[in-house]
Amino acid sequence: MSQAKIFKLLSEAYGLTWSGGIAAEEIDGCPVTLKEDRYYVQVSAYMPERVYEAKHEIFNEQMKAVKGVKCGFDKKTSRITTVLSQPNRVVEQYGALREIIKQYAAPYVEEDKCPYCGQGECDMAAIYNNQYRRVHVRCHQYHTDRTRDVVLSGQGNLAMGIIGALAGAVLFMAIALAIGIFAERSYGWFFVLATFAALGGYKLFHGPYGRTGMVTVTLCSILSMVLYLFCEMVYLIAQYYELAIGEVLKQWPAVIQIAFSPDNLAESWFQLIFFLGGLAWFLIKRPLSKQKVVGTMDVMDDFNRAL
Repeated sequence: MSQAKIFKLLSEAYGLTWSGGIAAEEIDGCPVTLKEDRYYVQVSAYMPERVYEAKHEIFNEQMKAVKGVKCGFDKKTSRITTVLSQPNRVVEQYGALREIIKQYAAPYVEEDKCPYCGQGECDMAAIYNNQYRRVHVRCHQYHTDRTRDVVLSGQGNLAMGIIGALAGAVLFMAIALAIGIFAERSYGWFFVLATFAALGGYKLFHGPYGRTGMVTVTLCSILSMVLYLFCEMVYLIAQYYELAIGEVLKQWPAVIQIAFSPDNLAESWFQLIFFLGGLAWFLIKRPLSKQKVVGTMDVMDDFNRAL
């Protein structure tokens, strides 16, 4: 059963708010997050570490009674976690977990601070970094309005965004080349990350959203693949003829001709397919589209609940 079907079952049974790959609810003031993973749904909720350490054996006995997965604890975020993967028992398992949260997590929710300002006395539950969190209405509204303004107005530094995208592209190329040289083989699946490296650099350096950003990331990701094929050929020629890299680079027109010849491109088909797959994902999902980003934010507002 897919994660979407699991979400649907839980939504019908417990009235969860559900959108895309995330669902959430609030249990006695304690926000609970359910997220899609590869083969299951991961559930998490705030709980102080001292409470988990003192009570985790009780939790696991309760989950064992419904043939559920043992509860874990994420010390970094102070979250009790478990997974739901059995379609025939998912409603029963989540029901058991809800009781655990109600008895042992909800009484301590006031200790969970607002992630925006680090202060307590939160008055709303909302999505923050893909987690359902207790926040302040004023903090969340300020952050949301500011993000919308930045996205819709096209604010950002295009020059720095281009530098970031280029840096991400070059870093990817260097890592891919190093793997090829030291492992003496090429892992085709790795090339799906080329576009994500350029996208990560562009966003890290605060490039503006919109069509310009889409074009910049696309061109830089293509450039990373071109650089890889060129540098790989330089290395192969130097190795085969026992020449210094500098000597090979002096013949760069001939190297380009060989690197991008139909025969060499045919040999690199595995890497190219994965690269084009990553680029296609980027162009279809349009993560830098103003309308797409703002639309996602509007959907996330459906999760907002007063505490």
